[in-house]
Amino acid sequence: MTKKAASPGFALSRPLDGQGRGKLLHSAKVFRKLLLCPIIGLESSIPSVRGFRKGVFCSMSERYFCAEPIQTERVQLTGPEAHHLLHVMRAPVGTRVVLFDGSGWEFEAELVRAAHQEAEFLVRHRAYVDRELPVLLLLGVAMPKGDRQKWLVEKAVELGVGRLVPLITTRSVVQPGPGMLQRLRRTVIEASKQCGRNHLMHIDLPIQAGEWFSACAQAKLRWLAHPPRPACSEEPGLSKSAALLKIAAAQMPEVPLREEHSGQMKPLWAVAVGPEGGWTESELAAAQSAGWQLVSLGPRILRTETAALTLAALLSHRATVAFPPASAVS
Repeated sequence: MTKKAASPGFALSRPLDGQGRGKLLHSAKVFRKLLLCPIIGLESSIPSVRGFRKGVFCSMSERYFCAEPIQTERVQLTGPEAHHLLHVMRAPVGTRVVLFDGSGWEFEAELVRAAHQEAEFLVRHRAYVDRELPVLLLLGVAMPKGDRQKWLVEKAVELGVGRLVPLITTRSVVQPGPGMLQRLRRTVIEASKQCGRNHLMHIDLPIQAGEWFSACAQAKLRWLAHPPRPACSEEPGLSKSAALLKIAAAQMPEVPLREEHSGQMKPLWAVAVGPEGGWTESELAAAQSAGWQLVSLGPRILRTETAALTLAALLSHRATVAFPPASAVS
């Protein structure tokens, strides 16, 4: 019988059992990360710290929401946030993160005690950081179906929407219930952690569209998304797309004087977006009688969440131009 040629590399003195093979595989993975992480800038992904670096101030993605107001130097974190920190991220004692409680303040805090479902922090520094729009943007929307609800809420938070109001319309495809609202409010927290907002977007209880049209009487701007009418392309000398752009430009609110925003109350801007089947004639009439402007976003029919986020992005930018930060005003 011929002997099998020895394979290059090192040889083991005895065969590995299942546990030994697992330990060897784990060591190889750790060694690989130790080699690669400094090269690609992922030092914090080494399993021993799992996304955290002891004693180092963490990035904006390592933010945790505290449901109770933070009023003392010692802070207790419980519930899903503590579970994620301790059992998913496996943060060691000494880890520094950013805590926020929805009041506008953010707190640099150090983990000093880790229990099974509770984490205790010591606040090292606090600061009021305002990343909100200079206007209160109200988004009334007939909620879409399925995962599109979560996507809509997540992006609305990122764009700075202040309040999202689920509208009940004649052609609504979703009737928002307590379970759905609870899930979406959790999405608000997750999105705020990611984008750095220290105030939570509020999700109101569902309301009939007609009631909401009347309730927004104090809003300086009231836009209701509605597809263009055929007559908008009949102006001589303009293509259909050019006519729509002209209408959109005419409907943009004038830049208000900065003095109007000198007080504590922010101006209210409101947007309403209907269901996939569109608004009924009676709903359109109710909105117009309440002072709402019908606005178009082009010749294509957009999904509810697309129209809502397009308007939110447009007005978010417009608000920043209308009310620049004090440091930017000459």
